[in-house]
Amino acid sequence: MASFYDLQFSSWMGENSYWRMNAVHNFPNGYGVSVVFGPGSYGADEGKFELAVLKNGFLCYDSGVTDDVMGHLEIDEVSDVMNKVEQLEPTDETKEQTRTKVEKRRAELGDVLKELSGRFE
Repeated sequence: MASFYDLQFSSWMGENSYWRMNAVHNFPNGYGVSVVFGPGSYGADEGKFELAVLKNGFLCYDSGVTDDVMGHLEIDEVSDVMNKVEQLEPTDETKEQTRTKVEKRRAELGDVLKELSGRFE
């Protein structure tokens, strides 16, 4: 079972020139996690971490583990979520199928945003 201590963090400069740390850990089942710590992440001001579930390298909101990014996580909570993700049934979606689904969803959201912004002009 993977844990927080298996993560290999790298640093990068985020918005407003603040340094952040990020680690991505992929599992053989096609899922993975992205863990972030730094200004702007949910919980960083409390010394806690933010985690997103990935499917084939893309953000995943329908894994059954969570339907959103998870914030304010302690180290042991990150490990717990990693274990849940690692235990998911393997995805039968290929990376290209996931990419197509994500692009379609982005286009749908873009249309909704355009419609909403037109209401406030």
